Order: sequence, then C-alpha cells, then structure tokens
Amino acid sequence: SLSDQQRLAVLLSKFEEMSYVDIAKTMNLSVQAIKSLLWRARENLRVILEPYLQEGRHPLAEPEPEADE
Repeated sequence: SLSDQQRLAVLLSKFEEMSYVDIAKTMNLSVQAIKSLLWRARENLRVILEPYLQEGRHPLAEPEPEADE
C-alpha cells in the first residue's frame, strides 16, 4: 500500500541502513523531503498493520481454519 517512493525510502533506511542525507542523494530529493516521506510511510504502515497487532497475528499468516462444532 506504500507508494514507490515511500517503499524505496523505507528499504534504503531500514535494510540498507542509509542516512537521510544518503537517501536524499540517491533519490534526488532534499533531506526534509526524505524525512517527510519516511514519516508518511511509517504512518501508513502503522495504520495498515495495527489491526494485525491488535489481533496478535502476523499480517502474512494464513487464516486460521474455523473449528467444527
């Protein structure tokens, strides 16, 4: 559900462990734009993942089969 830019910024930040400055250079954006982009991406992820956290299950897990009564 993230935009391409948000997804790339998150990947560079979390998985490549790049600084805001390095991400800004890579994406040809200002540092402030990267901070804003990452904030929006994290907020989007929080909203998307919150229901799964409340249920206590992994968002990619298979649904549990219904019990026969």
